[in-house]
Amino acid sequence: MLNKIHKFALFWVEKAELTLIMLGFAYLGFYTLEVLGTGSWSTFGFFAAEAIFAIFVFDFFMNLFAETPWKGTKGGWRGFIGRNWLLMLAVILPMLRPLRIFKLLLVLSAIDSYGKNRTNETGFYVALALPLIWFTGALSLYDAERGALSEYESFGDALWWSAVTITTVGYGDYAPVTVEGRIVAIFLMLISLGLVGAVTALLARWLIGSKDVSN
Repeated sequence: MLNKIHKFALFWVEKAELTLIMLGFAYLGFYTLEVLGTGSWSTFGFFAAEAIFAIFVFDFFMNLFAETPWKGTKGGWRGFIGRNWLLMLAVILPMLRPLRIFKLLLVLSAIDSYGKNRTNETGFYVALALPLIWFTGALSLYDAERGALSEYESFGDALWWSAVTITTVGYGDYAPVTVEGRIVAIFLMLISLGLVGAVTALLARWLIGSKDVSN
Protein backbone atom coordinates (compact mmCIF):
# COMPACT_ATOMS: atom_id res chain seq x y z
CA MET A 1 0.00 0.00 0.00
CA LEU A 2 2.75 2.46 0.96
CA ASN A 3 4.64 1.63 -2.23
CA LYS A 4 1.57 2.53 -4.33
CA ILE A 5 1.17 5.82 -2.45
CA HIS A 6 4.87 6.56 -2.98
CA LYS A 7 4.62 5.92 -6.73
CA PHE A 8 1.52 8.09 -7.04
CA ALA A 9 3.20 10.84 -4.99
CA LEU A 10 6.23 10.81 -7.30
CA PHE A 11 3.91 11.05 -10.31
CA TRP A 12 1.96 13.91 -8.70
CA VAL A 13 5.07 15.95 -7.83
CA GLU A 14 6.44 15.52 -11.36
CA LYS A 15 3.24 16.40 -13.23
CA ALA A 16 1.40 18.89 -11.01
CA GLU A 17 3.79 21.86 -11.21
CA LEU A 18 2.05 23.98 -13.86
CA THR A 19 -1.39 23.07 -12.51
CA LEU A 20 -0.40 24.29 -9.05
CA ILE A 21 0.91 27.56 -10.46
CA MET A 22 -2.46 28.21 -12.12
CA LEU A 23 -4.31 27.16 -8.98
CA GLY A 24 -2.16 29.50 -6.90
CA PHE A 25 -3.20 32.51 -8.96
CA ALA A 26 -6.80 31.24 -9.06
CA TYR A 27 -6.73 31.06 -5.27
CA LEU A 28 -5.73 34.72 -5.07
CA GLY A 29 -8.47 35.55 -7.58
CA PHE A 30 -11.14 33.79 -5.53
CA TYR A 31 -9.90 35.43 -2.34
CA THR A 32 -10.27 38.77 -4.14
CA LEU A 33 -13.84 37.81 -5.05
CA GLU A 34 -14.49 36.83 -1.44
CA VAL A 35 -13.34 40.23 -0.16
CA LEU A 36 -14.59 42.55 -2.87
CA GLY A 37 -17.64 40.60 -4.03
CA THR A 38 -21.09 40.86 -2.50
CA GLY A 39 -23.71 38.33 -1.50
CA SER A 40 -23.52 34.98 -3.27
CA TRP A 41 -20.40 36.01 -5.22
CA SER A 42 -18.47 36.54 -1.98
CA THR A 43 -19.68 33.18 -0.67
CA PHE A 44 -18.68 31.47 -3.91
CA GLY A 45 -15.22 33.05 -3.73
CA PHE A 46 -14.78 31.80 -0.16
CA PHE A 47 -15.68 28.18 -0.91
CA ALA A 48 -13.70 28.12 -4.18
CA ALA A 49 -10.61 29.46 -2.39
CA GLU A 50 -11.01 26.88 0.37
CA ALA A 51 -11.27 24.08 -2.20
CA ILE A 52 -7.99 25.18 -3.81
CA PHE A 53 -6.40 25.45 -0.38
CA ALA A 54 -7.36 21.81 0.23
CA ILE A 55 -5.53 20.85 -2.97
CA PHE A 56 -2.37 22.53 -1.68
CA VAL A 57 -2.67 20.65 1.60
CA PHE A 58 -2.91 17.46 -0.50
CA ASP A 59 0.15 18.58 -2.48
CA PHE A 60 2.11 18.98 0.75
CA PHE A 61 1.37 15.39 1.75
CA MET A 62 2.26 14.20 -1.75
CA ASN A 63 5.65 15.89 -1.40
CA LEU A 64 6.01 14.26 1.99
CA PHE A 65 5.30 10.76 0.64
CA ALA A 66 7.41 11.36 -2.46
CA GLU A 67 10.52 12.23 -0.44
CA THR A 68 9.90 9.81 2.47
CA PRO A 69 12.09 11.80 4.91
CA TRP A 70 11.45 9.24 7.67
CA LYS A 71 13.72 6.88 5.73
CA GLY A 72 16.61 9.33 5.91
CA THR A 73 16.57 9.97 2.14
CA LYS A 74 17.72 13.35 0.77
CA GLY A 75 18.85 14.58 4.16
CA GLY A 76 15.92 13.22 6.13
CA TRP A 77 13.51 15.59 7.87
CA ARG A 78 16.00 18.46 7.91
CA GLY A 79 16.44 18.23 4.15
CA PHE A 80 12.68 17.93 3.60
CA ILE A 81 11.96 21.03 5.69
CA GLY A 82 14.76 22.94 3.95
CA ARG A 83 13.29 22.20 0.53
CA ASN A 84 9.62 22.60 1.43
CA TRP A 85 9.55 25.27 4.13
CA LEU A 86 7.61 27.70 1.94
CA LEU A 87 4.93 25.12 1.17
CA MET A 88 4.72 24.23 4.87
CA LEU A 89 4.16 27.87 5.84
CA ALA A 90 1.64 28.28 3.01
CA VAL A 91 -0.37 25.37 4.37
CA ILE A 92 -0.16 26.25 8.08
CA LEU A 93 -0.30 30.06 8.37
CA PRO A 94 -3.35 30.96 6.20
CA MET A 95 -5.52 28.79 8.47
CA LEU A 96 -5.00 31.40 11.21
CA ARG A 97 -7.38 34.24 10.35
CA PRO A 98 -5.22 37.08 11.74
CA LEU A 99 -2.47 35.94 9.38
CA ARG A 100 -4.65 36.24 6.29
CA ILE A 101 -1.92 38.06 4.36
CA PHE A 102 0.01 34.80 4.32
CA LYS A 103 -2.47 33.59 1.72
CA LEU A 104 0.18 35.12 -0.53
CA LEU A 105 2.50 32.25 0.43
CA LEU A 106 0.21 29.86 -1.40
CA VAL A 107 0.91 31.67 -4.67
CA LEU A 108 4.65 31.94 -3.97
CA SER A 109 4.89 28.27 -3.05
CA ALA A 110 3.21 27.40 -6.35
CA ILE A 111 5.90 29.22 -8.34
CA ASP A 112 8.74 28.13 -6.04
CA SER A 113 9.84 25.08 -8.05
CA TYR A 114 9.44 27.01 -11.30
CA GLY A 115 11.72 29.76 -10.02
CA LYS A 116 14.38 27.30 -8.93
CA ASN A 117 14.74 26.17 -12.53
CA ARG A 118 15.56 29.68 -13.73
CA THR A 119 19.08 31.09 -13.86
CA ASN A 120 18.09 34.54 -12.59
CA GLU A 121 16.06 33.37 -9.62
CA THR A 122 16.29 36.66 -7.68
CA GLY A 123 15.01 38.75 -10.58
CA PHE A 124 12.27 36.21 -11.24
CA TYR A 125 10.98 36.35 -7.67
CA VAL A 126 11.21 40.13 -7.34
CA ALA A 127 9.33 40.67 -10.61
CA LEU A 128 6.51 38.40 -9.44
CA ALA A 129 6.57 39.02 -5.70
CA LEU A 130 6.46 42.82 -5.75
CA PRO A 131 3.04 43.25 -7.42
CA LEU A 132 1.66 40.20 -5.59
CA ILE A 133 2.71 41.53 -2.19
CA TRP A 134 1.39 44.99 -3.01
CA PHE A 135 -2.02 43.69 -4.09
CA THR A 136 -2.39 40.99 -1.42
CA GLY A 137 -1.28 43.37 1.30
CA ALA A 138 -3.94 45.87 0.26
CA LEU A 139 -6.59 43.17 -0.02
CA SER A 140 -5.74 41.68 3.38
CA LEU A 141 -5.72 45.08 5.04
CA TYR A 142 -9.06 46.07 3.51
CA ASP A 143 -10.54 42.75 4.59
CA ALA A 144 -9.37 43.35 8.17
CA GLU A 145 -10.18 47.06 8.44
CA ARG A 146 -13.51 47.53 6.69
CA GLY A 147 -16.33 48.01 9.12
CA ALA A 148 -13.90 48.86 11.94
CA LEU A 149 -14.41 52.62 11.73
CA SER A 150 -10.96 52.96 10.19
CA GLU A 151 -9.74 55.35 7.50
CA TYR A 152 -9.90 52.73 4.74
CA GLU A 153 -13.23 53.62 3.15
CA SER A 154 -12.44 51.91 -0.15
CA PHE A 155 -10.12 49.30 -1.63
CA GLY A 156 -8.35 52.15 -3.42
CA ASP A 157 -7.32 53.58 -0.04
CA ALA A 158 -5.83 50.19 0.90
CA LEU A 159 -3.93 50.02 -2.41
CA TRP A 160 -2.47 53.45 -1.78
CA TRP A 161 -1.41 52.52 1.75
CA SER A 162 0.15 49.25 0.59
CA ALA A 163 2.14 51.05 -2.11
CA VAL A 164 3.60 53.70 0.20
CA THR A 165 4.37 51.06 2.85
CA ILE A 166 6.21 48.69 0.48
CA THR A 167 8.24 51.53 -1.01
CA THR A 168 9.08 52.68 2.57
CA VAL A 169 7.71 56.16 1.80
CA GLY A 170 5.14 55.92 4.60
CA TYR A 171 3.21 59.19 4.37
CA GLY A 172 1.26 58.29 7.50
CA ASP A 173 -2.08 59.43 6.09
CA TYR A 174 -3.58 55.99 6.82
CA ALA A 175 -3.00 53.72 9.79
CA PRO A 176 -4.67 50.39 10.64
CA VAL A 177 -6.69 50.21 13.85
CA THR A 178 -7.38 46.47 14.15
CA VAL A 179 -4.94 43.83 15.40
CA GLU A 180 -5.24 41.94 12.12
CA GLY A 181 -4.59 45.10 10.13
CA ARG A 182 -1.48 45.86 12.18
CA ILE A 183 -0.17 42.32 11.59
CA VAL A 184 -0.53 42.96 7.86
CA ALA A 185 1.29 46.28 8.29
CA ILE A 186 4.18 44.71 10.21
CA PHE A 187 4.56 42.00 7.55
CA LEU A 188 4.66 44.57 4.74
CA MET A 189 7.14 46.76 6.60
CA LEU A 190 9.50 43.86 7.21
CA ILE A 191 9.28 42.36 3.74
CA SER A 192 9.63 45.75 2.06
CA LEU A 193 13.14 46.07 3.49
CA GLY A 194 14.19 42.90 1.67
CA LEU A 195 12.38 43.90 -1.53
CA VAL A 196 14.00 47.33 -1.67
CA GLY A 197 17.40 45.72 -1.12
CA ALA A 198 16.74 43.14 -3.86
CA VAL A 199 15.59 45.81 -6.33
CA THR A 200 18.67 47.93 -5.55
CA ALA A 201 20.96 44.94 -6.07
CA LEU A 202 19.28 44.07 -9.37
CA LEU A 203 19.58 47.64 -10.62
CA ALA A 204 23.24 47.75 -9.62
CA ARG A 205 23.89 44.44 -11.39
CA TRP A 206 22.12 45.69 -14.51
CA LEU A 207 24.04 48.99 -14.52
CA ILE A 208 27.39 47.24 -14.01
CA GLY A 209 26.52 44.73 -16.74
CA SER A 210 25.56 47.50 -19.14
CA LYS A 211 28.80 49.33 -18.40
CA ASP A 212 30.86 46.20 -19.04
CA VAL A 213 29.12 45.62 -22.37
CA SER A 214 29.69 49.20 -23.49
CA ASN A 215 33.39 48.92 -22.67
